[in-house]
Amino acid sequence: MSVAPPRPSGGGPAQYRPASVSDLPYECVLEILRHVPIDQVGRAAAVSRQWHEAAMDRRLWEHLELSHLLPRQLAAGFEIDGPGPAPTLCVQALQFARSLVISNPHYIQGTDVIDLLAVLASARGLVLDTFKLENCPYIPRTALGTFLKHTTAPLRVLSFHGSHVQSGALRALAQNPALTSRLEVLNLSFTSSTDESVRQLTAAHLPRLRVLLVAGNLSVSGESVYYLLSWLAGGNAHAAWPSAPAPTLPPAPLTTLDLRFIWGIQACWVVEFLRSAAPTMQLLDIRGCEHFTKRDLDRMRAVAPAAAVRNSVLLEDDSIEGYRRFVSLLAQQPKIKADGP
Repeated sequence: MSVAPPRPSGGGPAQYRPASVSDLPYECVLEILRHVPIDQVGRAAAVSRQWHEAAMDRRLWEHLELSHLLPRQLAAGFEIDGPGPAPTLCVQALQFARSLVISNPHYIQGTDVIDLLAVLASARGLVLDTFKLENCPYIPRTALGTFLKHTTAPLRVLSFHGSHVQSGALRALAQNPALTSRLEVLNLSFTSSTDESVRQLTAAHLPRLRVLLVAGNLSVSGESVYYLLSWLAGGNAHAAWPSAPAPTLPPAPLTTLDLRFIWGIQACWVVEFLRSAAPTMQLLDIRGCEHFTKRDLDRMRAVAPAAAVRNSVLLEDDSIEGYRRFVSLLAQQPKIKADGP
């Protein structure tokens, strides 16, 4: 730790004063505040003017990781227990946050997340780019729907992997043009989504969507996947599915689509989708979906040679070459002699 420069006094020997926290370089103060619990940052900001400036430095709030917090820390930091006469420092600093992540929380409960969503929905001037609410407890539709419907943040990445997301939340997303016009990545994997969720998703206009992950939603039927693929490909499946909302303009061609563990998908649907998405498609994950044959995958790769098609099922080579190899293999096997006289 550095000390203040010597101060000559009356021509005598130089005198030194004890070092204090005010003498710390600004970057050191900033690094200390990175390790201060979020509910104590406001108290640390009262140490000095320098510490207050460091506490409001946008670099300190750019990436908010709240997964490890205790409920009381979250409540005190964002005045969830009851707003005071003035917003807390954490609420003021939300305007600097670029990403906010709650993933696999150890202590935070569903009610805590509800209150935080209410704070985010009412905040103005947010520059939030990424919002991840993953593997969280049950979240009522109204809380998440209110946030998605009213937020003004320029979100590009939304991830709800492993959290229960009801169809009403996706309906609210579709009703927020400021959000849908910017969204590029949407992760709905293992969110207990249903056919109704797919209907609401296809009612949204997502012109910049590049990555769509819907893996692990066992309640989604093959009919829903057909409608989803037709919508992504820019087709009109509304005539085949009259109960669905009127289709909107298709999103921009995807680069990644994850359909793992969804049953009822037919190979011809995937081929037609890839035919339209071939110029931009980079990854299609259909592991655990159906027993696609080698011929099916060859057709998929033929229409989209640049796309990686992942399938973990043991492939059945039903081609003519595969049949010839099978016959040749049988001819090489030793003949079994029947027992008898």
